[in-house]
Amino acid sequence: MAVVLPSYNPPAGWSQRLMPWAEALAAAVPALDWSFVLVDDGSTASPAEEARRLRERVSNLRWIAYQPNRGKGYALRTGFGACAEADYFVFTDIDLPYTEASLLAVVAALTEGRADVAVGVRDATYYAQIPWRRRVLSQLLRRLLALLLRLPVDDTQCGLKGFNRAGWVVFQRTRINEFLFDVEFLRLAGRDPKLRVLAVPVQLRPDVELSSIGAGVMLRELVNLVRIWWRT
Repeated sequence: MAVVLPSYNPPAGWSQRLMPWAEALAAAVPALDWSFVLVDDGSTASPAEEARRLRERVSNLRWIAYQPNRGKGYALRTGFGACAEADYFVFTDIDLPYTEASLLAVVAALTEGRADVAVGVRDATYYAQIPWRRRVLSQLLRRLLALLLRLPVDDTQCGLKGFNRAGWVVFQRTRINEFLFDVEFLRLAGRDPKLRVLAVPVQLRPDVELSSIGAGVMLRELVNLVRIWWRT
């Protein structure tokens, strides 16, 4: 089970949270061969020293860094490309916004053979916890996706997803580097009749703090949405 964690200028204390989190996952499902891949997506202040200390404690952890910043989609393709030998793959964010139970639910959907692609989906409590810009963009995207694209799951922007090797092949075909790589991935997965895509309910941690999204990012992602619709 390969877990890929992309990061760009990660928040203070990220390694202290990550260490017990990785240990708890491995203890919860000891039958799985867990590995963790951290991808530093061109951070302006490199977390290399924290990553080094973390690797001393977590032996099955790999750290990848490059410059310049390329976007979350690019970081994930890089991370998944580095662990292509795994049987199952999951990604989430470096600040670990979702509960451990949520990630384990995604893992179970894959390892129990219920899905080739397991997609975290958020409920109304999620939207009550996030900044208004992020809430508006997320809800607008869900409405646009329902109108424009035939997707197996309309909640594309949840930052917790997983897949088996068949899903990995499709994910590596994505080309969007920024946030809408999820939309592109689910568009491609939904058009493959052999892939089973399953929505898995997930919850945020109670103490998580999500950042707002700037107007420039919102505009670029709307352009990317049009590109996905046109290309696929």
